[in-house]
This record gives sequence, structure tokens and C-alpha cells, in this order.
Amino acid sequence: MGINGLLFSFLGLWLLYRLLKRDFSPIVSVWVVLSVLFGTNLFHYTTKEMSIAHGYSFFLFVLLLYLLPNYLRHPGFRNSLILGAILGWIIVIRPTNAMVVLLLAGYDVYSWQDLKGRLIFFSQHICSLLWMSMAAIVICIPQLMYWHEMTGHWIYYSYNREGFWYWNKPKIAAVLFDVQNGLFLYSPLVLLMLIGVLYGIKLKKFHGPVLLLIFLIATYCFASWWTWWFGGAFGHRCYVEYYALLAIPLAGIYAKINSGRNRLLRYGFISLTILLMIYSVRLSYLNTTLPGPWDGKDWRWNWEKYTWIMSHFF
Repeated sequence: MGINGLLFSFLGLWLLYRLLKRDFSPIVSVWVVLSVLFGTNLFHYTTKEMSIAHGYSFFLFVLLLYLLPNYLRHPGFRNSLILGAILGWIIVIRPTNAMVVLLLAGYDVYSWQDLKGRLIFFSQHICSLLWMSMAAIVICIPQLMYWHEMTGHWIYYSYNREGFWYWNKPKIAAVLFDVQNGLFLYSPLVLLMLIGVLYGIKLKKFHGPVLLLIFLIATYCFASWWTWWFGGAFGHRCYVEYYALLAIPLAGIYAKINSGRNRLLRYGFISLTILLMIYSVRLSYLNTTLPGPWDGKDWRWNWEKYTWIMSHFF
């Protein structure tokens, strides 16, 4: 299963390059793919913990983005079934990723008028939505049959007493900044992705509004889970597949910097991204070589812990 996870991660990266090259130069596309791999904890879950499902989900997110424009141009029977199957597969692997369905309504939508047009589009293609739903259900049937065989129930909640304990008080700041797997602490390059999202909203490009909405909903869900840091992970692993979406606005930032005449700014920015990639990869290495603890109440970045990490970092 680990080797399969590695394969699907690299398939996702290859497909991401082809996706980006539709709108950006080959240089920008390559640099974004390298940044996504080495500048985030995708590297860790591609090379160190390949058996966890995030590599598979990353591939499916990229595949969804790759095929979605063609579906919106030609919402026929075949394209509807393919897109529905992908969505069903995404939901089977991680049900919380169902929020990616919002891409159908928000892809390339930048105003209320655009959203109204998309809703009219779907009202004119009700059969397409039905075919898509049927394909998604068919993909889910093996999981339902497995639950029924093992538990006697068609739908079974395997987490028992675990759940979303913090719906009323989500740990949003902790999910993003806490030393225990905080997103921005372990993968600071994601900050550039979010800057790209805001830049896209300003320019009405890069699908900025729907990507911001998905990121906010995802963060709220993760911050509501009883173990908001999601166990002995490296960085906040639940965001790994969402880098596929955020790669597009990141490419927008890279393209803007690369096309500028200020060489100092361009080379400085390239140096910054390289440093962020080195930082992320090095932390991943330390995570798998130093004895820890890397989880639980004892994993705090106090001064003693900081000096311990820095003594091994360089």
C-alpha cells in the first residue's frame, strides 16, 4: 500500500504540472510542483508515511481539477459519470473532503452574476447531476457492503466516541499556528498559497473565492475534531490534498514575480521559496530520526525543545 501511495502522489504531481501548464509557463509550472512537493508536508506523506490516504486524495483532487473544465464545457453522460466517480472516490477515502463538491458551483466564479449563471447551468442539466450522483453512489457501494458484512449495518461510524467535540469552540488558531502540528509552522510555504488566493480574488482569477471558502470550511472542520492536531502526524496532515487546489493561486504569485523587471525581487523570492523547501524537508527528516516525543502534551516548543531541534537542524 505504501508503494501505491508513492505512485499516486507522483501521478498527482505529474498531472498537476499538466494542469498548470494550461495557464502558466513551463518554468512557473515546474517551480510550483517542486514547491508543493518539497515545501509542504506532502513530501513527508509521499516518502515517509506513504500508507496514509493523503497521497491518494491529493491525486484525486488534482484529477478533479484537471477534468472539471471539460465537464463544464460538455456536461454529457460520459463526463458526468467520470466526475461523479471521482467525487465518490474522494468521499469514500475521507468523508470530510466532500466539501470539494463546492468546486462545481464556484470554479471560475467571481461574482454573484457568475454564480447565478452557474446555477442556471445546472438547472439546465439536471440529468447530468443525476448521472454524477449515481456514479458517486456506485463507487460507495463496496464500502457499504463491507460495513454490512462486518457490522450488520449499511452505514457504520467506526470512530465510536470520537467526533467533532469543538463545534462551538473550534481550535482554529491552534490548527494553524500551534507547535503541535500547526499548519503554518511546519509548512510556512502555505502562507504564499493563501496570499495567492487573496491576489486571485482581487484580480478575479485563479478561482480565488471558492478556494478561500473551501479552505475556511476545511479549517473549521479540522479545528472542531476532538484531536485537532490529528495524532502523531507531521504538520497538519489533513491539508495535504488541499495543496492541489492552492497550487493554482500559488502559480499566480510565481508568474507575477517571474514576469517582473525587478531582478532583486525575483531572485529574493526564489531564494525564499528554496529556503522554505529546505526547512520543510529538514523538519520531516528530523521527525523520523530524532526520538521525540512528536505528539501529546509533552510535545511543546519551549526554549529547551527549540534548542534541541536547532542543534540537529543544521
